[in-house]
Amino acid sequence: MDQTNTEVDQTNMDQTNTEVDQAKQWTDEYANAFRLGEERVEPSSLWYWGVLQLSAGEIPPDIRVYCEWHPYHERYIGPWYWHPPHHILCLEDEEDFLVAQKGRREWICYNPDTHQWIHTRDGGIQNTWSSLHDVLLTLCPGGL
Repeated sequence: MDQTNTEVDQTNMDQTNTEVDQAKQWTDEYANAFRLGEERVEPSSLWYWGVLQLSAGEIPPDIRVYCEWHPYHERYIGPWYWHPPHHILCLEDEEDFLVAQKGRREWICYNPDTHQWIHTRDGGIQNTWSSLHDVLLTLCPGGL
């Protein structure tokens, strides 16, 4: 094996190690932020033809890791209920996925086209974030 191939192999290995370290950091953050609820392995009652699943689309690595971390478990942060990742759905003609809610009037949605998280109350935008990490920092002011 020549030196160029060895350098490429080392670069690939370093990149893989960095990705594994980042995924571990995210899962640790999720474990600190969320209280896990019931496991819901049955399909969502809203599942039918024409419904999109967040985890099946093009999503950033942090959200991909989030969707695979206890994928069927409900999650809670204070009064916020977070849907099990494999139950996060939207219609084909909708832009946002409803990820979390506080009662029936406050929602946290994710738009995969803009990579933006949106907090709404009674239909009005209260806050926006550019990452799940930023959402969690807002909802967990005591730290992650």
